[in-house]
Amino acid sequence: MKSTLFKIYDTLALHRLVTLTALVISGLISGLSLWFHFKTQQELRHKSYVIDPAGGVLPIRWSSTSEQLEVEVRAHIQTFIELFYGLEPASMQKNLSKALWLADRSVDELYQQKKSDGVYNRILQYALIHQVKSVSIELSEEQRNPTFITEVIFQVARGTSVDHYRLVATGELRNVERDFPNNPHGLLITNYYEQSLKKIPNEIVQE
Repeated sequence: MKSTLFKIYDTLALHRLVTLTALVISGLISGLSLWFHFKTQQELRHKSYVIDPAGGVLPIRWSSTSEQLEVEVRAHIQTFIELFYGLEPASMQKNLSKALWLADRSVDELYQQKKSDGVYNRILQYALIHQVKSVSIELSEEQRNPTFITEVIFQVARGTSVDHYRLVATGELRNVERDFPNNPHGLLITNYYEQSLKKIPNEIVQE
């Protein structure tokens, strides 16, 4: 009888040991998974990204993100300008959707205003092609939330008829979490404002 009880106790003890070991191993695996995820996120914050010709996101490791802040800021603004103002019927909605990921409600409000003014309907109705020709960007020396002023030259083509315009706009930038592929630079344009939009002679652009 005692021998049977000892065997039962030994079996229960073995089961407890196996259960405890399984719990410890499970805890270690969970802990390692969380640590690996955290480490990966930290590494992503110290990388910059470029878009390849096929539209994919390629990481570029920098020695320090802060050292390349200006590069990323300029790339972010350039991408936004080309998406928001480089429009044609076939890709207009896709470009606008991408552009809205790069800015705050100030751009969304501008988009809604242009929409109510019929800007996008005219592009569809008359098969207009808006093409960005050049973008110049001036940045403030503020590192945390830099302000910028940009001058954009773009053309509006309808068949053989081509007109050119000069846009001057201002805004600020703040850091946000990187969101791939929607916002690879982890920046958000805020307080965006179109200061002026004027038609310019074609000869000036050709020169």
